Amino acid sequence: MARPSPTTPHAKLVETSNQALIAELQRQGHKISPERVVRIARLPDERVVWLEEGDDRRGLRHIIKKHGEDFVGCGIPESKVVDLVFNALTEGREIDYTATDRPVYEVRYGPRVQRVAITVSENGFIVGANPLSPRSKVKTWKKQ
Repeated sequence: MARPSPTTPHAKLVETSNQALIAELQRQGHKISPERVVRIARLPDERVVWLEEGDDRRGLRHIIKKHGEDFVGCGIPESKVVDLVFNALTEGREIDYTATDRPVYEVRYGPRVQRVAITVSENGFIVGANPLSPRSKVKTWKKQ
């Protein structure tokens, strides 16, 4: 994933903001690898979430390896997956859960509404995400 050029004013502002959020998580004792962070954001409920490059089981590499073709099949290029995930978390609304208790969000993506299921660990690390079609079966309750 390409990152903004550090020579642009916007990139410097984003980088400073990212560093502040990373430092906040570190002060709270969360395990975070700053050099591997792809994106980080504060949600409307004040939680901080972040996506790291990851590996085959978690993070961006897992998302692309396991669900990249699913996103492309829904009209979302791999280069826009991170944008979609963060838009869903920051601007979308949680509507349901998948059979595996992954929260499902609805968010506007271009001219249509896209559903995306996202797993965020308790510390804010984004573990995985996959797109859902409007016809996908979801449930309105979560297992306790």
